[in-house]
Amino acid sequence: MMISIFKKKSKTIEEHLKDSVQKPKVNFQIDIIRNSLVEIQITRQRLLKKFGININSPEGFSISITFDQKNEEDYQRFLKSDLYSKSIHLEKFGKAYFFLCENSLQDVLGLLNQIQVSVYEYTKDTAYSYRYTKHK
Repeated sequence: MMISIFKKKSKTIEEHLKDSVQKPKVNFQIDIIRNSLVEIQITRQRLLKKFGININSPEGFSISITFDQKNEEDYQRFLKSDLYSKSIHLEKFGKAYFFLCENSLQDVLGLLNQIQVSVYEYTKDTAYSYRYTKHK
């Protein structure tokens, strides 16, 4: 039996999202993590129904962002941005906001980039990680 000594290259966020567009029945979650905080989550819209959020397209994407005392500056930037008026907020979730988009790679990547740059001030040098989870 041969054991591989080379680690398999993991997929990028874009590759996971591309696969998800092609497989709209698959439920998943991508957590984008920076400084040990999950700043952004990407899921299917249908997973938000259990929280009482009206969805546009069950197979579409949802991006959620959350804030606490550790990222108060990011929160203040968000409140002043045009993204704030496009978000869905439920009081029961505190400082958590949701965005909905269609099952389109271009739409979800565009929205993700806009959030990363205008709210969290990501640059090409920003170090972050992510965790992909497939749900049943």
